[in-house]
Amino acid sequence: MTIKSPFLPGILFLITLSFSASIDPIIDIAGSGMDSSEKGSEVNMENVVNAKTPGFKFVSISSRIDPSTGQVVSTRKNSWAAGPLVLSGRGLDAAIVGKGFFVLRDRSGRLLYTRDGRFEMDDDHMLVSVAGKFLVLSDEMQPIEVPAQDSLKIQENGALVDKQGAVYSRLLVMDVDDYKWLHSLNNVLFYLDDSAKMHAVKLESYFLRPSSYESSNVEYSKTLAKMASSGKYSANTNLIQTRLKMMDTMIDIVNKN
Repeated sequence: MTIKSPFLPGILFLITLSFSASIDPIIDIAGSGMDSSEKGSEVNMENVVNAKTPGFKFVSISSRIDPSTGQVVSTRKNSWAAGPLVLSGRGLDAAIVGKGFFVLRDRSGRLLYTRDGRFEMDDDHMLVSVAGKFLVLSDEMQPIEVPAQDSLKIQENGALVDKQGAVYSRLLVMDVDDYKWLHSLNNVLFYLDDSAKMHAVKLESYFLRPSSYESSNVEYSKTLAKMASSGKYSANTNLIQTRLKMMDTMIDIVNKN
């Protein structure tokens, strides 16, 4: 004969509550791991899509465990390695050899920093970036107005010269003492907060590769290999599913008693 204790349902219910309280953090932690893996997949796709985008800087996800919560915290960061140089043959293209950024100004007056050195003249005879049509700044921090009658070319020292070799203006190239201050708009264009503008330094001496531009620094084959790996995401998914099944089992035991 089986004797049922009247206290058994209550005891099992308390065990279930205690068990649920202990596994909820585990599910949260596994969920944060899945979120980190998903973000990694997103940036891998972003990198692949922009493998040929001039001036694009490779994006990666840096993950760490928050000691106070045990959850995975993810941060995006760029690789600042130079991309390969591509010969374009255009007189208003230039690639920076070494450190530094070309400086553009958007319509709100904000300064943008980029390695994409593809420039052209707009309808108002202003020198602008090919991507976005932002104003290109001279080493005097002013937009460059291009005379309609002149065909200008960029030289190795950043000078804009006309057909006769006369110097018309010079491109502004700046560097930042620590790239952690740079915020990304699209991983081609970057900007500094007002509080960090003092970290940008004008380079008096720099070297350009004329009639060329810097391509993306994404390593296409390695990025594709990363996209093929989904082990971390699957592991976290399995953990959550297992924990939820264990919780369901405990609840079923309570309900049957």
